[in-house]
Amino acid sequence: MHKGSIESLPDEQQFDVVVMNHILEHVSDPLAFLKDVLDRLKPGGLMHLAVPNVASWEARLPGWNSYEPYHLHYFSPQTLQFAAEKAGFKIQLLTTHESFSGWFLAILRTLLRKSHSRQSQQEISENIMKSNIYIDHVYRLVMIICGFLTLPFRRFQEFIGRGDEIILIGRNETDE
Repeated sequence: MHKGSIESLPDEQQFDVVVMNHILEHVSDPLAFLKDVLDRLKPGGLMHLAVPNVASWEARLPGWNSYEPYHLHYFSPQTLQFAAEKAGFKIQLLTTHESFSGWFLAILRTLLRKSHSRQSQQEISENIMKSNIYIDHVYRLVMIICGFLTLPFRRFQEFIGRGDEIILIGRNETDE
């Protein structure tokens, strides 16, 4: 495991697998970053990449969990595939995943945003949690119930590529 910039790794160090969960949306130049990752993979090596899906249905709500000021880029399955292929990866898998609480949180944050326009979404959530232990339990119970009730809908959303997270597995097919 490595914490830090890719440039801080020794030049000759290569890897069999690189896993990047919710990293690429924070990088100023995603294409250059993906090319650097490809250079760090051994021939036949795999990259597992996950990013928020701006093409998800809940991304149409202002309270979507992934609208954050520190996200520099947003990807759809098509734009992520294009970037990975342009960087030199051979796509092995491209799919979407719908999180258990994605819809619940997107709707709740949208509603709370309208009633607390001066507070950030994080401040709103923290205030709810601090206000009363019983509210916290009710909040979590309602989230679980909503998650189970929306399961068929969430699976359909994944199937058609509209899950709130994109997962891409790419292979380095260069020869050395």
